[in-house]
Amino acid sequence: MEAFGHLGIRTRLTIGFTLLLVLMLITNLLALQRMAGIMEDLNQLVDERVVKIDEASHVLETALTNGRALRELLLAESPAERAKIKDEVAKHRKENAELLTKLESQLRTDDAKVLMARINEQRAGLTEWYTRVFDAAERGQSEAKQVLYNEFVPRNNQLIDSMRAMVELQEKYTHLG
Repeated sequence: MEAFGHLGIRTRLTIGFTLLLVLMLITNLLALQRMAGIMEDLNQLVDERVVKIDEASHVLETALTNGRALRELLLAESPAERAKIKDEVAKHRKENAELLTKLESQLRTDDAKVLMARINEQRAGLTEWYTRVFDAAERGQSEAKQVLYNEFVPRNNQLIDSMRAMVELQEKYTHLG
């Protein structure tokens, strides 16, 4: 402190306020840097993780909707009603294919990629059963009912379970994030 003793009050105050301003500047720069990191994490959460959950949830919802549509097929009395249901299912399947392709391109972890491969395999296996249910519905309700409940529903439930697992996995990563 004796080094400052020979300085005038004006000089000591100037040095003190300068040090205070430098410390405040350093503190503010550190705060801005930390806030930028938080903003980056938030952007990743909103732009990547929540989008994946939304896409996977939409595919899950549409798979459930298609299952209900095929049950409605059993109640359809005219070829026009069956055609309308078939078109609706085709539209949903196309939407799901697009969403799954987009989701697959966004996956980064090995467990998510393995799960997506299983989902794609299950979807590919279901394609044949959609056709079989539609064909059976044209021949008669009892045959369509057999194909639907004995073959299609168990396979569709496997897909639904896999999609639920994908949603849960993406939610887990969101919470870890």
